[in-house]
Amino acid sequence: MSRGKKFRVWDKVEKEMMSPVKWEEDYVGCGHKKIGLYIYRSQKDPRQHSSLDWVLRHPESFDVMQFTGKLDNENIEICSGDIASLCTNLGDINAVCEYWDGLAQFVWVHGQDVYNLNEVEAKIIGTIHDKELLNDNS
Repeated sequence: MSRGKKFRVWDKVEKEMMSPVKWEEDYVGCGHKKIGLYIYRSQKDPRQHSSLDWVLRHPESFDVMQFTGKLDNENIEICSGDIASLCTNLGDINAVCEYWDGLAQFVWVHGQDVYNLNEVEAKIIGTIHDKELLNDNS
């Protein structure tokens, strides 16, 4: 059984993570019906919302973070752009989740080192938008 892709959306202008919500048939403010599509709502102003299609067409304003299909140690969904604390043979490090075309999979990246999502214990501690999390040990 195939699952649809899931995403998180970072609003670069407002500097906030938008909340995904189901688009209901009579969603206030929408003149047409789109059952089952996701929209992303501002947490600061719930009246502000964008469809995934709009978000994808405006990369200058939004950062789309795709769900990897994996969960961390605490059952939090891992998305591209997440930063996790990894328990490795080098000790605990912070790494970023990225999609590598060459491997056709999501991986953890720490400097020059690459770790398979399935081979290390990970705890999500933030996203690439939390720059201070990477400055300590990347």
